[in-house]
Amino acid sequence: ISLHLDHKVEFITRIKGKYIISCASNGDHDNEEYDILVLALPAHQAADLIEFTYPGLSAALQNINYSPMAVVHTLYNRAEVGHALQGFGALHPWEERSFTSGSVWTSSLFDNRCRPHEVLITSFVGSAGFSEHTQLDERSLLEQVHRELCETYQIRALAPVYQHLH
Repeated sequence: ISLHLDHKVEFITRIKGKYIISCASNGDHDNEEYDILVLALPAHQAADLIEFTYPGLSAALQNINYSPMAVVHTLYNRAEVGHALQGFGALHPWEERSFTSGSVWTSSLFDNRCRPHEVLITSFVGSAGFSEHTQLDERSLLEQVHRELCETYQIRALAPVYQHLH
């Protein structure tokens, strides 16, 4: 196993069972041979690197569509939450037309994510069919998540203690 940092991979090919990776670093070009290759990067970038050697796979990778998704972390005082929040969370079926795709009850799953008297809920906005939800301005998106959480989990808070959008 070898690790090369600050090398821009320009091209990947395969010859006699070996992967040849052509890189550029500091103005120099080098080629390295490997028995195994793992590409850990977005599909479109991988497609560009293998286009010449594997045109069919490259075309398939180019057709992968990433649905936009926003992640919202919302914190409430436990006393204002009527639901027990014991378990994993909830995913919303597409047919329900919910604003969020679902929520994970983060503080129920992982210790020390918030103070003992609080609950932390991580909600997911967007996905295939609902990408327009991610296009809202930040304030509107956060308000809509809060409103839905209140309805779904019997939350009486006028506003969350804290909310953060990714």
